[in-house]
Parts: sequence; C-alpha cells; structure tokens
Amino acid sequence: MTKQAFSTRVLPNGLTIMTVPREGTEAATVSFLFRGGSRYESPETNGLAHFNEHMVFKGGERYPDYRDVRKAFDQVGAVNNAYTGEEITGFWAKTPAAHILNVVDVWSDILTAAKYDPAELDKERGVIVEEINMYEDDPASDIQHVLEVVTFPDHPLGRPTLGPKENIRRFTPDDFRAYDRTHQTPDRCVLTIAGKLDGLDQAVLDGKLEAFTGSSDVAPEPARFKGDGPRLKLKHKETEQTHLAFALRGPSLRDEKRRAVFSMLAHVLGSASGRLFDEVREKRGLAYYVYAVPDQLTDAGILVVAAGVRNDQAVEATKAIVGELKRLRDGDLPDDELSVIRESLLGRLALRWEDSQALAEFYGRQQLLLGKVRATDELLKELKAVTAKEIVSLAKEIVRDDDLTMAAIGPQDEGKLKAELSFG
Repeated sequence: MTKQAFSTRVLPNGLTIMTVPREGTEAATVSFLFRGGSRYESPETNGLAHFNEHMVFKGGERYPDYRDVRKAFDQVGAVNNAYTGEEITGFWAKTPAAHILNVVDVWSDILTAAKYDPAELDKERGVIVEEINMYEDDPASDIQHVLEVVTFPDHPLGRPTLGPKENIRRFTPDDFRAYDRTHQTPDRCVLTIAGKLDGLDQAVLDGKLEAFTGSSDVAPEPARFKGDGPRLKLKHKETEQTHLAFALRGPSLRDEKRRAVFSMLAHVLGSASGRLFDEVREKRGLAYYVYAVPDQLTDAGILVVAAGVRNDQAVEATKAIVGELKRLRDGDLPDDELSVIRESLLGRLALRWEDSQALAEFYGRQQLLLGKVRATDELLKELKAVTAKEIVSLAKEIVRDDDLTMAAIGPQDEGKLKAELSFG
C-alpha cells in the first residue's frame, strides 16, 4: 500500500483540523469528533451525550429547524449521521467533494448554535425511549450492555450509552447547554476531512470554524477492572435463541507495542477463517453468529467474544468458546494458519480504507484520543510483523480466570453456565 499523506494543524480557538487526501474518488467525508461520551457521565447525567447528539439535528441559527438541516444535506447529495460512544461523540457527512464547505457550514452552525427548544426536546424524548425499547427487544444488541455491566460494575463504562428512561424524561434545556459548554468546545474537537480535497479553500474553511469557542479540561473517571473472576451475569428472558458474550482484559489504545498483536489475536479467533467460526458454527452447528473483536479505549481494553446459540446448546457453546481461548493460550498457532489470518486482516483493512468515512474515522480517532497518529501504511506494516509467538504470549497474559466475565440472555440455568466458565 502506498504511503498515506495527511496533515494536522490547530486553529487559534484550539480546534484541530486534519486533512487526509485520497486519489481515485469524487467523495469526501467531513467528520467532527469530540472528546466526550458515556464514560464522562454521572448516574444523574447518564444518557445526556446521546440525547444531545439527537438534539443537534434540530437546528441552529442559519439552519433553524430540522427541515432546514435535512434539506441542506440533501441538496448537496450528502449522507450524514452521528454516534455516541464511551469516549467519543462523532458527527459526519459524506458528500461530493465540491460541497465540502457547504457541509462544514451546516455542521458548524448546528454544533455551536443548537436551540434545545423545549417542544422539540419533548418530542425527542419519545424517540429515544423507543430507541431504548428497540435495543432491549434485540438480545444480540442488548447482550453488549449486559457484558459492560458485569465487566465494569459501578463505573461509567458499565452504564448504557442511551441512559435510563427516567433520565431521558427529565433532562432540561439547561442540562444540554451545560453539556455543550463542557464537551463541545473546540479544544476537545478534531475535524477530519478525508477523500478528494482538490481546491479546498483553507481560509474559507477556517472562517466557518470561528463560531467554536470556549475550553474545557473535564476528564473521565479512570477505567477500573474488578477482577475476582470468573463472573457471570444472566438476564433471564424467554427467547428463541440464547445470546452469550465474554470479556477478557486486554491492551489499551496507549499500549503501542501490543495494539497490532491484540488486533491479530482477535482476528485469529473471530474472523470468517478464525477458530470460533470454524469450531462453534461450522463443526458443531451451535450458532448463527460468533465473533471476537478488540474493544479498546485510551486506558482500557477488552477482548469481546459473542455468539447467538440454540437454547439447548448454550452450555456446550460456552464450553467450546472457553476451550478455543484456552487452546490459543496454550500455544497452538501454526505459522500457516497465521499467514491466512494475517492476509485476511490486511485485506479487510485495505478495502475499508477505500471509503473516505472510514479513513476520516481512523485518523481523527487517533488524533483525538492519543494526540498522535500512525498512518494506514504504518499500521499495515505493524500487522505484517506480528508473530505467532507474540500472539500466544499475549494470550497467556489475558486468558485467565480472574479477568474473565460473561453475560447471557435467554432461558438458561446460571449454575450450569458458570460451571463451564473457567480455563482450568
């Protein structure tokens, strides 16, 4: 892969701008990432970051209501969305490159001049309550929250990003204004523009970002692992399928030496050619979906394994998943197997970065959370250098009972599941 160029500069108001040019495309993505999210919330404010994400789309000064916002994006052919995570809130739009400045103009207005109109606020409460209901009715999604609760008990990382319904029903416009002053300040923001950047006028771009003002040094509560595992949280529910999820403590984003190893370890387990898919789905026919992914924050990391299995086979599936983790820990990773897994991961990343939105996210997230960036070609080089010995060494470190947590949703017997929850 050719070397990916990018540049970074900081405006006088503290807002960081990254540009990531990409040839062979007519599209560009404009991405505003803010340092904020559910891990910055207290029990009383839990859900506010996500609710604020919704309210931003209700309009600002130049685009005074949601119809104006929607029309402004539609008339330049842009697709847009937003998301709230544990430590990032993101707003992005993908557009024909000629309209980059139009998109920046919309985002800068609604992100700095949101109205928080009480009438719109009340309407959106119902929307979010229904969003909560939707995820609670979907065990494949809900299992992730149950896993977070058991992995990070009594901690912001263990609270739902959407928040509890009682919070959603009582937030006031003043709550949102306080959030805006604390979390959507320019010094907490990275604007990344990736894709076709020909003719992008820097002076005009900078002028559209002057509305961002203020500063904030609010910091989240440090991540805290409880240990004393293995621990299991069962949400008993009469479902047609039992959903299982497991977590093990892994390297954080700041662990530069082992980030690539962690990614490769997860791919050995969770890719389509990986061990879990082969053992749990193909050989035993226990699950429709099964995967493993590295979930990394600035100061914490967990390996997440999840599967949806037949109700009468949940115990066997638990045993099989624990067995595959143990097998990797015990050193069984031939070079020919790793070669296939490596090429699979490298290829998927190269394909993903063909999309300007994925490219903007990759660069912007690093700059926001770590303050420094490794380019796409540098990451691929790191991944190519990962050895089987390094993967097994990391597995020996993280595959241990003390840091093992498990969540399950379905009509199961807690004791029978927990009996299989040990690496011996």
